[in-house]
Amino acid sequence: MIDKNGRLFGKISIIDICIVLALVLAAVFIVRQLTAKAELRTSEEPIQITFFAEEAPIYVADYLAIGARMENDDTGDFFGYSESFSVGESLTNTVDKTGTPQRSPKEDFCSIIVTGTAMGQRTETSVLIGGNRYEVGKYVVLRVGLAKLAVKVMAIQ
Repeated sequence: MIDKNGRLFGKISIIDICIVLALVLAAVFIVRQLTAKAELRTSEEPIQITFFAEEAPIYVADYLAIGARMENDDTGDFFGYSESFSVGESLTNTVDKTGTPQRSPKEDFCSIIVTGTAMGQRTETSVLIGGNRYEVGKYVVLRVGLAKLAVKVMAIQ
């Protein structure tokens, strides 16, 4: 089968076969990766996502604006542009004199709700935006224009 020159059946070198096999496997891998990314992009749809900050300094709220770019500060995932926002009293957890937990406003702080529409993919348990999973209740450091907020995902529609 293998002659004294290391050729299979006297015609093909085993090294040549290994190189051709490696090239074919590399080509198959690249095609599969490109196809998977294209499928993810084509299955994306608009997803409205609402964020809630229980307690943010009032001066941060002054920088919110409709049409501001929204993104995850840690991953850079793009959540579209702010479509609406509302500012209310902060919701701080405190304990009264009897030790009973209660929620009360905190001076110079406010709560903020901001909504945008991102392109993403729905799964059974979450949505994928920019390749990262988001669920209701997930903590996110959100940039809205020049404002930076610690928020939770409040709603996904």
